[in-house]
Amino acid sequence: MPENTGEELPNAVNDPVIAEFRAHHGRVGGWFADARLLLLTTTGARTGAPHTVPLGYLPDGGERVLVIGSAGGGPHHPAWLHNLRADPRAVVEDGVFTYPVEASILEGEERDAAFARAAEADPGWGAYQDGTTRVLPVVAQLRMNCLTLCAGLRNHHGGEDAAIFPFLDRTRPDLAPVLERLRREHEEIAVLTARLAEVLAEGGAEVAVQVDLLVDDLERHLAYEEEELIPVLDGGR
Repeated sequence: MPENTGEELPNAVNDPVIAEFRAHHGRVGGWFADARLLLLTTTGARTGAPHTVPLGYLPDGGERVLVIGSAGGGPHHPAWLHNLRADPRAVVEDGVFTYPVEASILEGEERDAAFARAAEADPGWGAYQDGTTRVLPVVAQLRMNCLTLCAGLRNHHGGEDAAIFPFLDRTRPDLAPVLERLRREHEEIAVLTARLAEVLAEGGAEVAVQVDLLVDDLERHLAYEEEELIPVLDGGR
């Protein structure tokens, strides 16, 4: 299976991937170990029920991501695409945040250019297109508003600083070096989010740069937090 996929797999395969994604801040093993994944939840066109699938995606500039309706190169579009045609409103989980999006199914030259970027980034999408007579749909989804992200980070880290970390200070003094690092990283990330808010307010051209800096720091922070704290918290439940 290619690194990134728009394939829709049976529930028996998808459900464990979704559970692992949610439990480990977007990181999974197995087929998708090295994939860039998101979870997309659409509203069933016939049932009206929420329908969640893990999908490969491509960052496309500072404001959106692309997903491809590859269905593994099969002859039919995936169900999630039919759902988006009926209702373009969806929910994306990226491993850190859950946020609403409004999807746009690209057409014509815009679709072709976006697909070319995707296939260049991951040749697996090109192989899927070569294996089917249908034109693989390209769907663009607006990213979460940057200010919403900043507020979410402040709330998340504020809760840890006010409740979880003091509890661990009292009950696990051996974790002092870990908590010291995490608190320091909270301060560093707060500086980056503040700078991002300033750039947005100024209307500057540095937004994408600031977002990349924030994402890089945040991914390192979450990886360390998961490695050092999750086993401790799971063991205390």
